[in-house]
Amino acid sequence: MRNLKAALVLFGAIHMAQGLFLIIKPNRIAELMEFVEPSGTLPDYVLYIMALLGIAFIAAGVWFIIAGLDPLQNINGVRLAILWAGLLLAIQLYTVARGYVTFGETWTEIALTAIFTVAFLFFYPYRRR
Repeated sequence: MRNLKAALVLFGAIHMAQGLFLIIKPNRIAELMEFVEPSGTLPDYVLYIMALLGIAFIAAGVWFIIAGLDPLQNINGVRLAILWAGLLLAIQLYTVARGYVTFGETWTEIALTAIFTVAFLFFYPYRRR
């Protein structure tokens, strides 16, 4: 159970940090992921979408941390983390397959999400209730 708690809290903290950076430093994130247009800036609508995504990441991160404090009491939070990680991994792989991004641009995010998805499924308390 300790491993699940640690994974949930770490996953939540990472998502909260990513969310904050999406809101506060969207251009820097775009540069790090090599998503910047030749002009060097992002259009305003992209900044808006990144801010919305940032809030979603912060909200999810809070719920993951809450679930990590007592996974059995907050089993639906654990299920949300599994669903979130699985869908996030699926959409990351989809965007690579469609050619929106290259694997080289997103491999760290994909690897991190895959590790957490496997960890949540492995540490899930299937018989403890």
